[in-house]
Amino acid sequence: MVDSLDLKDRRLLLELDTDCRQSNAEIGRKTRLSKEVVKYRIDKLIEKKIINSFSAHIDLTKLGYRMCKIYFQLQKSKSEEQIVEYLLSKKQVFWLASCEGNWNIICGVLLKDVFYFHEFIADVLNKFSDAILKKAISISILIPEFPKSYLVERQNSQLRHNSFGGICGNIVLSENELLLLRVLSMNARLSTTEIAEKTGLSPMQVSYGIKKLKREKIILSFRLNLNYEKLGLLYFKQFVTFRAPTKEKIGSIIEFCRKHPNITYSIFCIGAWDLEIDSEVKNYSEFNALAKEFKEKFSDIILSHESIQISREYKMDFMPESISPYSR
Repeated sequence: MVDSLDLKDRRLLLELDTDCRQSNAEIGRKTRLSKEVVKYRIDKLIEKKIINSFSAHIDLTKLGYRMCKIYFQLQKSKSEEQIVEYLLSKKQVFWLASCEGNWNIICGVLLKDVFYFHEFIADVLNKFSDAILKKAISISILIPEFPKSYLVERQNSQLRHNSFGGICGNIVLSENELLLLRVLSMNARLSTTEIAEKTGLSPMQVSYGIKKLKREKIILSFRLNLNYEKLGLLYFKQFVTFRAPTKEKIGSIIEFCRKHPNITYSIFCIGAWDLEIDSEVKNYSEFNALAKEFKEKFSDIILSHESIQISREYKMDFMPESISPYSR
């Protein structure tokens, strides 16, 4: 399906993935299309459900939150729907997906303290003890994200990348700033005027607030959420455990991921493994070639390597309901 899109649509999608708040005129100048044609093509891609949404990618580490994930292996597949429904009801959940391989469900939560992570896990395990065979956890430390440059079949080396994570901050945002983040996480392509109408803020307050949040690197980017199933793409995760990598090796890994057009995230973490690599590919052969290249390049430090395929995403929200002026 990616191949069935013409080059103009693919360039358009890459521009939206680089910065979806660009105006139609700005995108038109870069893709050599009129602003009317840009609008028409974007509307068509939304209508065909190739574009799921436009969202601000928000680094909540700056506010003291950590991205924590739990992986569940189930012994009763019929319970999967119940577990998914239960997890979707939890306000702390920012990502939820089902998968094929050694794990059946992945759940990502945003929390300020590992104690609450422990409580969250215990609650799920107690409720579904007869269905969950095994669990694993990871706490994300550093998350470089990369553009979807596979859309135009070129390396990421010419495009910028951002990184979530690092040392937890203690920035306290106003209610208006949190409201702005919530709206932008749901639809980052809204105009300043439209955001003002939704929030009750003035256009000047909206414009200043967005600039401030970008300057403080709370908003890292405005990106595109594609329907990879509609595009005929497969979404894989690799889990890698290392043998004491040096800072130089970590830098080389990030550089490898940055340059590879199909890699969308490299997630350095603490827990069951040291690194997760997310990629979107056309077929199994393309993924196997990617995984083989990575394993061969870093064979001197890799202790173990496994992979899973994400079969369905139920939720991806960079500003879940638990992050509010009243949350703790």
